[in-house]
Amino acid sequence: LNQTIPFPGKLKTKMRVASALAKISATDTETLTRQTIIIATYLFYKRYYLQESLKNNAVQRTFVRTIAQSEESRYKAGESQHHEWLLATAELGILEAEFLRIKREKAVLDATLNQYRNKSVETPIETLVIHFGFVPVSQDSENDVLKNQPEYKAYQAQLKAFESQRKLAKLLWAPDFMVQAM
Repeated sequence: LNQTIPFPGKLKTKMRVASALAKISATDTETLTRQTIIIATYLFYKRYYLQESLKNNAVQRTFVRTIAQSEESRYKAGESQHHEWLLATAELGILEAEFLRIKREKAVLDATLNQYRNKSVETPIETLVIHFGFVPVSQDSENDVLKNQPEYKAYQAQLKAFESQRKLAKLLWAPDFMVQAM
């Protein structure tokens, strides 16, 4: 009969190391979840602002088109110089180019949002509506807010893991007890 009994404290220290490593993995998962939420929120608001930019661009193009038509009529009637009509036409061209750029950027953003939603890239996204309002600020101190961050929790777990690994390294030099009986 051979029986090895570990040196006192080795198993408990190994358990602490494993527990700390598991906590690190849990906080890493929490961090990735938070990052995904941040990216999705950014994409949502970016999509909203592009949607509103397209609306504003359409209004501006209508306004500049009206001015260009007015200046063209005034030029043909001999009431104004041709450069005012040309300036309005050039501005209309700039707005058209901006419209196409925003439309392309919105299409790319829609595809990315659909990937995050696990939908087909071509799936249309409905018109977004955001109601901005006052959100009361929490009375938590900055220190409490920092301690609730998953990155901070991961750092604390890493410190505990390193400390437990250091203790385990010190214990590993001690031989295990061996009991032999015949």
